[in-house]
Amino acid sequence: DPGNYLTLLLIGRSRSGAPGYPNANDLAIWERAYIAAPQLSDIRLGAGHAFLAAGDRATALALLEPLANAPHGGGAAEEAQKLIDRANGVVREDGGEDEAEAGAATD
Repeated sequence: DPGNYLTLLLIGRSRSGAPGYPNANDLAIWERAYIAAPQLSDIRLGAGHAFLAAGDRATALALLEPLANAPHGGGAAEEAQKLIDRANGVVREDGGEDEAEAGAATD
């Protein structure tokens, strides 16, 4: 069922980390999942990861910012903020903070 968000979410998750991930089909799967269920944090996070890995920072940020700013987002909001920080160069891939960027982010 091409409109079933759960099927799309599971396909996206199953491809994560596979050789060549994310390819154009992976991004299309995540986009369709988001269109079907934009309210699900798992979809926003999965799609955000995929679009960042593909180098599409603008799309990733557009998906992640509403989740990061959700007042009751909990762990999903924190994860989204970490991805945003990484996309903005505040946090390195290894999890450490870039001192120059971290100082600028708090100003």
